[in-house]
Amino acid sequence: MFYLHDFATIVPNSIIVGDKNTPWQHISIDSRTIEEGDLFLALAGEQYDGHQFIKEACTKGACGVVLEKTFFQEHQSLATELKQPLLLVDNTLSALQMWAHYYHSLF
Repeated sequence: MFYLHDFATIVPNSIIVGDKNTPWQHISIDSRTIEEGDLFLALAGEQYDGHQFIKEACTKGACGVVLEKTFFQEHQSLATELKQPLLLVDNTLSALQMWAHYYHSLF
């Protein structure tokens, strides 16, 4: 089990909005497969932008969201609309890569 502050420690310049001690076990980048307690990471792809599915992921049980600061600047109401904490990063793909590198180093 990890905590939101663990992820924030790995990613430079990240900002936590909400409870930094929120526990999570898995990261999901697909709101359709999110499970209770997953951390949702909003990735922008060629066809879809995961930021558009943040509310859906939270409704399905995401315990927190990793999103880009630029998106949050345009949608600051998310901080009050959602009960889940937010981890703001410069780039979600880079953040995922940093976490993967860290996680791999544990073994």
